[in-house]
Amino acid sequence: MMIFRALVFNTFTLALLAVAAIVASINIYVSFHDDGILMGIVTGPDGAPVPGVEITVYRTALIGLDEVETQVTDLNGGFRFQGHDLHHPILQAKSETLGNSSLHRIRLLFRNQNKILEDPIILEVEE
Repeated sequence: MMIFRALVFNTFTLALLAVAAIVASINIYVSFHDDGILMGIVTGPDGAPVPGVEITVYRTALIGLDEVETQVTDLNGGFRFQGHDLHHPILQAKSETLGNSSLHRIRLLFRNQNKILEDPIILEVEE
């Protein structure tokens, strides 16, 4: 019994179990948050949501950007992309009347991570 107790409560064994628990919890988190959902809102310069704006997801290519998917914002200025396989997506909103937004580079912790943008994408008025 004493040898078993010495093996189980050994510092090395406890450290190994702690690392295994951390790795397992990270894998569980990733498995529940890897649907590839990107959500957010597009607003005008005044902060009001803008419906009917094209928003495009790009991926970085060797030279420039490759377009992945384009959608139109809903009545509340919201958008939702689902099923992307990107690690660093880039978003840009385009409006014929209000102008374009700057490129928004989004850093994700892992590929396909779900992300709800905290800050809106703001259209910049072209003069």
